[in-house]
Amino acid sequence: MNKTVIATVLGLAVVASVMITGAVAQTGIMAPKPIKFVDSGNPVIPVLTDEEKSRTMNIINTDAQTSAIIGHGNWTILQMGPMTNGSTKYGSMVLIKFAQPEWIEGTFRSPFSGESSNAKLWVSAMHIAVDLKTNKIMGIEPEMTRPPTGAPIVDKKIDEAERVAINQPIVKALGENPKANLAAVYVKPDYPSGIAFFSISTTSGEDLVAVDLSNMIVVEKYTGKVGNR
Repeated sequence: MNKTVIATVLGLAVVASVMITGAVAQTGIMAPKPIKFVDSGNPVIPVLTDEEKSRTMNIINTDAQTSAIIGHGNWTILQMGPMTNGSTKYGSMVLIKFAQPEWIEGTFRSPFSGESSNAKLWVSAMHIAVDLKTNKIMGIEPEMTRPPTGAPIVDKKIDEAERVAINQPIVKALGENPKANLAAVYVKPDYPSGIAFFSISTTSGEDLVAVDLSNMIVVEKYTGKVGNR
């Protein structure tokens, strides 16, 4: 899938770029707002103190939702930085990378868009925003990744959506015996019945196909080729 399609997919639930390649699509911390200058002419660039870094991880490790997600998988911190309003630091953003894809479920509020979605998905990484004023989680942005195997969901609607996805012309162009695995299901205002994303592959390549579960119609703007398999 090209990066334009990937970015569009993430517009569904996130502002960050997501790619079904097993790799983290976005490795940057939320860009700070314009820096204000002091009289000396030197920019004031907020940084996290050691105490703030330690407090950030303590909040993540004690929050019920985030601790449940990271508690059953191996992960590393790729980046940790401040969230700012001008030169004022008010929070921290952490990018966590999982050693292998993890299946997670829950309601997630994006720290980028502020939008909440109920999601079930395979993830390779996630951004976690922490409010250092209230010592609470501000938002979680899980990053969808290529499914390593089938998803732990038993749902006739998902089975029907998979059949719809496999029968698309883009998939038929891959050749015979396509293999489909569910990558994610999002439920949000635009898709109150849910939208499902399938990774469909053959020896010739891979497609990502999105299906609206309310009418079993493929959502073209979220469907396309997947690269770097």
